[in-house]
Amino acid sequence: MYKRFFKALKGLMVLFISFLPSFLLGSCAFPFMGDGQNIGLNPVSTEFRSISQKGYMGGSVIYNPEDPASGHLCSGATLAIRLGKIDTKVAADGTLISEDKPTEAQYGVLIIRSISREGVSFTTRLYDAKGVELGEGSYQLAKNERVDINGDGKPDITYASPIQKRPGMENAVYLTFISDQDEEYTSMFAILPEQYSRGVYPSGIIGVNPAGKFIISKYEGTSGNRSVVLGVVNGDYVLDNTTGKYQRVCRSVVSRRTRTIDEEELESTSQEENFYFVESEFNELVTPLNLFQSLPETVQSRVQIPVSDNLSALTALNQLLKERDLVKMIAYETGEILDVEVATFVADTSALSERELVALNRLYLAHKYPANCPQKDGGSNDITEILPLFSVSLGSSEGAISPGTNRAATYTDYQSQKAALQAKFNSYSKVPILRETYENLLEYVTQNQNIPDYLGNLGLDFGIKGSFSITFSNVNATFDCALRLLAENIFTLNKGYSVSLIGGNKNIQLNFPVPVGPVSINLILKTGIDVPLTVNSGGSFSTNMFCGYNGLYGAGFRVGADYGVNWVKWFKVFWTWVYRPEIYFSPYANGSFVNETVYYVGPQDPNLQPTSLNVTGASVSIYPSLSLGAGIGVSVLQTTLEVESGLDTKATITVQDAISMRTSIDLVGKAKVVPALSIVLPFNLGRKDFSYPIVLGEYRKNLYNAIVMY
Repeated sequence: MYKRFFKALKGLMVLFISFLPSFLLGSCAFPFMGDGQNIGLNPVSTEFRSISQKGYMGGSVIYNPEDPASGHLCSGATLAIRLGKIDTKVAADGTLISEDKPTEAQYGVLIIRSISREGVSFTTRLYDAKGVELGEGSYQLAKNERVDINGDGKPDITYASPIQKRPGMENAVYLTFISDQDEEYTSMFAILPEQYSRGVYPSGIIGVNPAGKFIISKYEGTSGNRSVVLGVVNGDYVLDNTTGKYQRVCRSVVSRRTRTIDEEELESTSQEENFYFVESEFNELVTPLNLFQSLPETVQSRVQIPVSDNLSALTALNQLLKERDLVKMIAYETGEILDVEVATFVADTSALSERELVALNRLYLAHKYPANCPQKDGGSNDITEILPLFSVSLGSSEGAISPGTNRAATYTDYQSQKAALQAKFNSYSKVPILRETYENLLEYVTQNQNIPDYLGNLGLDFGIKGSFSITFSNVNATFDCALRLLAENIFTLNKGYSVSLIGGNKNIQLNFPVPVGPVSINLILKTGIDVPLTVNSGGSFSTNMFCGYNGLYGAGFRVGADYGVNWVKWFKVFWTWVYRPEIYFSPYANGSFVNETVYYVGPQDPNLQPTSLNVTGASVSIYPSLSLGAGIGVSVLQTTLEVESGLDTKATITVQDAISMRTSIDLVGKAKVVPALSIVLPFNLGRKDFSYPIVLGEYRKNLYNAIVMY
């Protein structure tokens, strides 16, 4: 608890990531029978590929014994879990700077077998970062116990009641995931909403963050219906999953029944932080009168007005926040022994401004009386404060793209290389844009003898893979975006014509959110594509000609920042100096080009013989072109990508003993990536912005091949 109070004072911007001592009692075995009934859960996927791409957060999940359906936990409920390792370095001033180590993370599932107010039993199955199963375990936790589930000797989970109760959830118990920056490890969870009724979060609650704030989904999935909530109080956060932005509950309506949150209850921007008590911070369980009556009588007597109700108690509390010796007096009256230096400091607070004094006293009351005093946060809607621990990975790290162009020697070779490239694209999380006309052109032609002069097959998909994480004082994003373009065409050389194989230039603009737990990744895509074909007839073939290519085009980036505070000595609390904040912000970025193509122009029939050719002169030209503009937004992250890729493919058929065809190809491409970060620091310490344009791979390359046709 001292640690939590100290970190709150230190810079007035703490993320309240510490866990209270009542959560951290010793572990022992305790068999019990649970009363948490099964509420009719739907089956969920527990395969590694599925659970490893969830949005994980630090904090807690809820068991509500009076109404298990309003919480996350009941018999049979499944959680996805992530146990991580972090790299921590110490700045010159002693500040810890941490960064997640994704290759050392363990993923898994936790399945509740039995649960009650007194304890919980569950099983786990863990995988390493590559999906190799590490084993299973069974655990029983009595209330206030903790357990290590991956065998590293560090506690990962505890089961305990929250310090402050909420309306409608007075008897709730939290399963809390423990993380420790000093010990360099994190434990996080992801709710699987698809298992619950209508596939939505119970009571709209995505999770409880480490500061005890509810993270609420504003809408039920993509339905557009407002979430039905329970237990929401002032200071909780609401995620608008249509915009990816957070709003803070500022005028909560206290209710023990489920309801929806009105827009008037929410604020959408950070406000000037006020450390005086306000009425909206309290509710029927946490009242100004209860807090005032918790204070020593000698402290209460400092107030000259009669205190008999909540309104008068609120006035009295705000008067006490301006008392210069409040900390010293409460410590003395409650028998709290202060360090000599601490006692010396609080004996004379005359150097503090009124705002500093009020902040000191307010944070001390929150530390001293956590069950009765509303807890202060940093006054920011920035995701780095709302989710001090978060991790999401999309796609997989396999299937690295090798920039370059490969010309297939035969149609069969083309099909083989096409399958290999598709396997690489399978490592992306995909969004279909345009669908192919035919699943298999060769099969279609075989079954349909009479075909038009040309037949097109088109596929266009947008893919994203990478990761985004927040680890105490570091935010880091690494993403690749790519368009997969498949353009295949069968044509004859019986006459000349020019045509767009996709029906003209296609300009596509998409803007869609990808919800991943407590975060929405907003993807913006603008792309233009055309595949014009020109045939100059000069002969005839007894076989169909094929022209096709399959490519991945895009860009990747890494952007991040270490951020926090450098400290100038301010005052000392509980044997430790508290410092005035001086912000540090150390960003970094780099980029990469995604460009790999396989193409083939030639006969489709691998058994074509020279005698089947009757060529006096013919040519085929195809000029596919593609441009891509993309944007990725994850609250603090706003990155744009511009990519142009194209192939100037010309296939010229000449008579050289009637056995060869020559082709040439120009590969052109360029990319520009602009990673950007914007972090709003809590407690009105300002905004830090970073933008870093990167130009990638601007080039033109010519390839020439002579193709033997049998």
